[in-house]
Amino acid sequence: MTTSEFSFRQGTEADAPEILKLFNLAFGKSRTLQQWRWRFTNSPVKKLIVVVALDKAGRIIAHHALHPVWMVYRGERVLGAQSVDAMVHSDFRGRGFFTETARRCEELAKAQGVQLLYAFQDTDSHSYRGFISLGWQNLPEFSRLFYLLNPGKVLRVRASNPVKRFLLTAPFSIYLRWKQRRRGLRASRSVSVEVTEINEFDSSFDALWQECKNQFPSGIWKDSEYLQWRYKEVPGANYTVLKATESGKTAGFIVTYSTTDRGLKVGLIVDLLCREPVAPIATALIEVAVSLLRSESADLVQTVLLRGSSYLTVFRSSGFFHRFLRERNRVIVKRIGTASCVKSIADEKWHLVDGDRDIE
Repeated sequence: MTTSEFSFRQGTEADAPEILKLFNLAFGKSRTLQQWRWRFTNSPVKKLIVVVALDKAGRIIAHHALHPVWMVYRGERVLGAQSVDAMVHSDFRGRGFFTETARRCEELAKAQGVQLLYAFQDTDSHSYRGFISLGWQNLPEFSRLFYLLNPGKVLRVRASNPVKRFLLTAPFSIYLRWKQRRRGLRASRSVSVEVTEINEFDSSFDALWQECKNQFPSGIWKDSEYLQWRYKEVPGANYTVLKATESGKTAGFIVTYSTTDRGLKVGLIVDLLCREPVAPIATALIEVAVSLLRSESADLVQTVLLRGSSYLTVFRSSGFFHRFLRERNRVIVKRIGTASCVKSIADEKWHLVDGDRDIE
């Protein structure tokens, strides 16, 4: 790559149509202008941190974005950003555009006060290796948990060997139902917790966040403004939000989303947050969420948490099992700010869930 052939500059809102053209070509998807604006211009933090590379004809051939978001670090609010949409046109790959746009984007973010960066990455991807070469660090691996609602169908669809599928279906179904029922009986649900579905995150969620923000040193700052934007204003997605109330106060919430995956209807638990003590409130929310997904004919329920999360134990005691496959996705992080409060972030206990990933 020679700089005389190509140019780099900060992206603007006017670039959105060309950025979307490259995105849809690079990833084989169909993101709309409405979805782009929701993330990049209508989010709670009004900063556009985008770098584009152009060829001589002025076409956008590479792109890197850092989506700014308020984050919590040891109880304090700091400005962070999620790396999203790192992409290079197929005709120009292998020429250093990823590294150059990422480097310039980090400099732009630092100038705008960003302290922490994080990204969800497939460890088999070229971009993952590129991030690591730029000094990003791995967080602990994910734990993918599942609760089978229709074990017979899951085995029929997912087990490739027909003999094994035939022999395992009945005994495996009986075993799982017994195990899940046994774990469910041990779950510590509080009878004083009321769970209801809501359509809006009101100001009571700000008070909830103040109670919860010290549960983990690092994560997303989940006040009512962020939650409303993320789960109720997002175009093209229909999330179900359940709120837990105890003694008249908002005590927690859980967010679910239904999708299809390789012939199965899958219910995803994408977010969960509860005030302490976590176990009885989280158990009540999980129980209602699973029951709701069962009524919608889901075949299984899945969730993803970083290993070491305090919520893992609650899911396990509620009948969820670890998925017996290698988790290819990792969270990587990097510090670019100079604030004294931000030190070795990769060694901290982070809380990130499915809802903190990209949407598509």
